[in-house]
Amino acid sequence: MNQDEVDKVFEQVDLSKPTGVRDLAIMHVAYATGLRRSELCNLGLHSIDRYRGVITVRKGKGSKDRIVPILDEAIAIVDEYVENHRPDPAPGHEDTLFLTIHGCRITENRMTQLVRDYIRAADIGDRGSCHAFRHSIATAMLDNGADLRHVQEQLGHADISTTQIYTQVSVAKLKEVHTATHPIARRRRRPADDRPTARTRSPRKH
Repeated sequence: MNQDEVDKVFEQVDLSKPTGVRDLAIMHVAYATGLRRSELCNLGLHSIDRYRGVITVRKGKGSKDRIVPILDEAIAIVDEYVENHRPDPAPGHEDTLFLTIHGCRITENRMTQLVRDYIRAADIGDRGSCHAFRHSIATAMLDNGADLRHVQEQLGHADISTTQIYTQVSVAKLKEVHTATHPIARRRRRPADDRPTARTRSPRKH
C-alpha cells in the first residue's frame, strides 16, 4: 500500500464505536513499526518508551526481544486509547495493551480479521491484513533510501536474505520511476508531431 491507500484504510474506522480508537491504534502501530501480528497481540501496556520514541517487542519471532522506533502519531493514538477507551482488563490481562471488549488479549485470528475488514472496506483491492502494513513500511523505507540492514532490524529478520525479498518490490518501483523520468523513455512517449525530425534539428557544427 502507498501512503494514500494507508490513509484510506485509516479513514474506514468508526471512532464512535467503543473499539474504533483501539482499531485505529492497532493499525497505526502496525504501520509505524512493521510488527508481526503476534507481536501486536503480545504488546504490553508499558511496551512504549514515549521519551525515546521506541517500542520494546518482548519475545518476538524466535523468542528474541528487540527495540524499534515508533512514530509520534502512533503514540498519540495509543495514548488516547489507553486513557479513554481501553476497557478494564480481565484477570491475567492487566499488562496487555490491546484488549477485546471483554478485557482479554486479542487473538491473532481476530487481529487478522479486524485489519482485513478495514483494508477491504477501503476498496483498494485484497491486500491481506496485518502483513500488508509490514510490507508497506519495508518497501517505503527502501524506496526512500533506507539501508537494507536498518530495515532488517526494524522487521526483526534473523537473516538479511529474508529482508532482501523486499528489494524486489523496491526495484520494481525504481523501474517504474526510471521509465517515467528518463529522457529517452519520455521522448518515446511524446506525440510523433512533437518529435524533432532530421529537417528540424539544428545543423551540426563542425
